[in-house]
Amino acid sequence: MVNKKRQDEMRVKLLLRANSADVLPALKDDPANPDLWYKLGVAYGDEKGFDESIDAFSQGLVHNPFSPDLYFGRGRKYIGVRKFWRAISDFTMTIRLDPELWNHWYYRAVSYNLNVCPEEAIADFRQCLALTETEDWYPLVDWSFLNYVVDMGQMNK
Repeated sequence: MVNKKRQDEMRVKLLLRANSADVLPALKDDPANPDLWYKLGVAYGDEKGFDESIDAFSQGLVHNPFSPDLYFGRGRKYIGVRKFWRAISDFTMTIRLDPELWNHWYYRAVSYNLNVCPEEAIADFRQCLALTETEDWYPLVDWSFLNYVVDMGQMNK
């Protein structure tokens, strides 16, 4: 069953824009807050680049080692620097901590695809299909086509 409320909350996180000048003073007052570390990672991604963003997510994980959002944010940045095994590792942890959100499975599937592991990618895309409404299927079908046909040459699938 699809949890629309949680899916909508994840969409907000995916579209989040933050400013480090706003986040850093709040973090000084509440240094263990995982939401603030997530915002800082997002802000640094826009302001300073991948390395600083990854460092912010990692520092947040020091304070919150069971935060799926921080693993998710860092995993997305690892994709950007083409460190796909690290991304897969972070998304695997995200999935273990919060398996109900299709975005977690989706980003791991994309990481598998980019790391030339089409069978694993297809398995995760299938999990995405089970966790989404039909209006969200377009990217899943597109990626599945790429995996089956382009990567594996299996047009019949």
